[in-house]
Amino acid sequence: MKRAAEWLDEHGGFVTIAKEELVKPMAPGIGWAHSLGNLTFMFLIVQITTGVALALNYAPTPDHAYASIQFIRHDVLFGSFLRSIHSYTASAVVIVVTLHMLRVIIWGAYKNPRELTWLIGVFLLLLIAGFAFTGYLLPWDQRAYWATTVGTALARSVPLVGGIAMRLLRGGGNVGAMTLMRFYTAHTMLFPALLVPFVGLHLFLVRKMGSAGTWKPHHGKGDAFFPKQAFRDIMVAVGAFSVVIALAILKPVGLAARADPTNASFVPRPEWYFLSLYQGLKYLPGSLEVVGVVVIPAVLGLALLLLPWLDRGPERDPRRRVRVLAPTGAVLLVVVVLTGIALTSEQQSLASGASGAAAALPKAAPGLSAQALAGLKVYAAQNCSGCHSIGGKGGQVGPALDAVGSRETEAWLESQVANPTGHNPKTTMPAFKLSASDLKSLGTYLATLKGASK
Repeated sequence: MKRAAEWLDEHGGFVTIAKEELVKPMAPGIGWAHSLGNLTFMFLIVQITTGVALALNYAPTPDHAYASIQFIRHDVLFGSFLRSIHSYTASAVVIVVTLHMLRVIIWGAYKNPRELTWLIGVFLLLLIAGFAFTGYLLPWDQRAYWATTVGTALARSVPLVGGIAMRLLRGGGNVGAMTLMRFYTAHTMLFPALLVPFVGLHLFLVRKMGSAGTWKPHHGKGDAFFPKQAFRDIMVAVGAFSVVIALAILKPVGLAARADPTNASFVPRPEWYFLSLYQGLKYLPGSLEVVGVVVIPAVLGLALLLLPWLDRGPERDPRRRVRVLAPTGAVLLVVVVLTGIALTSEQQSLASGASGAAAALPKAAPGLSAQALAGLKVYAAQNCSGCHSIGGKGGQVGPALDAVGSRETEAWLESQVANPTGHNPKTTMPAFKLSASDLKSLGTYLATLKGASK
């Protein structure tokens, strides 16, 4: 080991550089909160190494992707454990990066001369969101397929180029083999090719410009990274990885049924970090979907990018930067509340059985015809209550149907079920391929809902 270190130092000066970096004084006041950046870096290394191990046993085609995951779970040595570590660290990266950026915002650490460091950090945040979105489809189960179907359909809300954007994402009109190949390529090749150099540049700038330290005035010379801060980083990493490993052992990541594009009864649900957007869109009518999908994310993204120029003053004390921290806190509160509502709604749906393969039958109104009763059974068999409610029972993804029969004709309702984009090209509701008799029965039943169902 000693000879190897000497050889490396003689031929590149690597040991000397490392020693200089370890003893280089940092800004005064560096503490435990600064460990979040290095923890993010360590989680990303775990993501890459476990991702490579999983990719060695994965085939990105609709015919083999699901079987690949089953093979990894049951036949590859420690396969289920590796997959769980990969999945849990993906969530952990989102949490730690968010906390890291919040720490930077609260302490005003993005200010001059660290604007470029901040810009690259925002880009890395968007890149991590891209990893999360593309990785969700790869298991090719019902959950992944329908969440991606809904997620990519949102691209249609982009004015003028929405249709082109959706087809570009999917590689066609529907989620299929081309979508899986594109997401796999982006997840395992394109994004890593961007991640590695930009993480390296981010770390270089952090070392070049130095950490901003805390906003509190500190006098004197700061400590070197080694040994005090190195000890803190190691302790934080050990604690975080202990949690991830415990989750991977005690609660291995599962797998839903194989993706079935003909079974539109599955209730789509994104990963938890996209739930706030998913829940927020429920409160917007279809005509305003562009606000939730395009306008709000674009405004927030621009505000993040331009933050060093929107807050140019030298003041870093958070008590004197209310105009920056108040909006930040408000956005964070909205995200937390919407995510909480979405999770609570999901738990209530699970408790009532609405998320099962076949939801419980809604209460039938007296005097329903035989065909309407048959339509009620179709409603339950297709799990319509996973997205819609009647009498307060059911999901909230789509509008309540209590009075849909007083607003629309039976023919319109049948058309809506069979081809929802015919009425609204931007709808995220999937088309249901029902037999003619089932479609007729369902339309008859929905037409009976005049607002009195309880």
